Amino acid sequence: MIGILFENDDVVVVDKPSGLPSQPGEGVGSTVLSVVEAELGFKPFPVHRLDKETAGCMILARNAAAAAAWSELLAERGIGKFYRAVCA
Repeated sequence: MIGILFENDDVVVVDKPSGLPSQPGEGVGSTVLSVVEAELGFKPFPVHRLDKETAGCMILARNAAAAAAWSELLAERGIGKFYRAVCA
């Protein structure tokens, strides 16, 4: 089960756990995209990626138009990504 932090008609923001890949790749089983599709019943469009080892908020669009709009916001720095490293 993946945590939902925010949801509306255009996007879902999920709490991606460390160790779960954002999207499919060679030799990859479950991904954020496959888990969201199975749990929420729609095919998500990733607005951005987070590395497999990175935990945090991930924006998934519910449709191609929303994905394009949110991707443009990221590209034009209308919204941003911030990272905090936790070292032990």
